[in-house]
Amino acid sequence: GEKPADPEEIARRHRLARQSKRKRDGIAGRKRQQAISAAAAIWREGQEATASPVHRYLARRGIGEALLPVLPTCLRFHPDLPYMERGGSGWVEIHRGPAMLGKMVQPDGRFGGVHRTWLDCDQPKGKIRIPRQGEFAAKRQGECFDPKKTLGSKKGGTIRLDLPEGADTMVVGEGIETTLTAMVSAVFPGAAFVC
Repeated sequence: GEKPADPEEIARRHRLARQSKRKRDGIAGRKRQQAISAAAAIWREGQEATASPVHRYLARRGIGEALLPVLPTCLRFHPDLPYMERGGSGWVEIHRGPAMLGKMVQPDGRFGGVHRTWLDCDQPKGKIRIPRQGEFAAKRQGECFDPKKTLGSKKGGTIRLDLPEGADTMVVGEGIETTLTAMVSAVFPGAAFVC
């Protein structure tokens, strides 16, 4: 027959598992805080988005200045933001250029991160096209990098486009442009708009 498990050995293994989990959680927490700090630095570098390429980009997406003359304060413009990818030898800058920034807020109201959309208003949808090349093309030949990235803590975070006082309706969309489209449609007057 099988020998019964030693209770002391079981207790020792549980103790080691708890210690290992605490260590992993600590490392993850520090990395999350570093990402939030880096995102906050990018957000601080941003400029007011009104009268910037952000307006031209949104116009390309069907949200012209006449529909949205003043952009929400949760959106900013960065004139020269690096687009970084992790390569075999560390982080590599593969593009640098104008970007729309969206402030991501945690459920408790604290800053959580930044959503970045790199812009090229000469493209049909107004976003950059960066073809994958070199070490980044190996698995995805012919594809482009995603023109949108987030940095920070996404879990539970939102971009609060409009939170009017006394709103009794909230419209939640999948992305900034989709939610702004619903907002400018005026179908839900006085509603809060969050993505």
